[in-house]
Amino acid sequence: MITKEIKKWYMNYKEYSGLECTSPCSMYSVLLENKLIDDPFYGMNEKKACEMSDFPTEFYTTVNIAESEYNSKNIELDFLGLDTICEIYLNGKLLDKTMDMHLAYSYDVKDYIKVGENSIRLVFSSPTEYFEMMDKKHYLWVNGDTIDGAAHLRKGLSMSGWDWGPKLPDMGIFRPVNIKFYDYGKITDFFVYQNHSENKVLLDIDVSVKGEYD
Repeated sequence: MITKEIKKWYMNYKEYSGLECTSPCSMYSVLLENKLIDDPFYGMNEKKACEMSDFPTEFYTTVNIAESEYNSKNIELDFLGLDTICEIYLNGKLLDKTMDMHLAYSYDVKDYIKVGENSIRLVFSSPTEYFEMMDKKHYLWVNGDTIDGAAHLRKGLSMSGWDWGPKLPDMGIFRPVNIKFYDYGKITDFFVYQNHSENKVLLDIDVSVKGEYD
């Protein structure tokens, strides 16, 4: 199996476009690195910074695929950590819309990728807008230091405020993005059943496999 990690990205946010960044990266981290916002952990800067989560942000990149890589039987695009409401596009094709930062996402992209330059675009929607919308539909209690509605989204709750932390509900890529090329099947999951009896244990192993094995 050949794995290529995609680290170089660009970010668009409101009037700021084409900001270069290296993953892991987020809306706040990129703006701070480019000195476009004040340190949100200093003084009361948190309040102004929190308002920036009311707007969407976009990360994009290109990746070159060699013909030898494209000829692999299987090509997967893996996102190990996206925060949080994100539309994933590959060469203009919508692959998915994620709603959970606690999951990894994997896609078979053999039919959507090509030899040469390929574009990947991640469009993140505002988490605070989602909080407000869902809170109006169905109120869920959160502690007094947390943004109302934050409990509706599978996103780290402490990002939206806690007694020890600021309200900074971020958006971005917080774990690796990889493209994998391989010709044979792979084990995707397994479960071990234990059957105990006197002085011995019998194991029954249930294996999930993707692809083909010779």
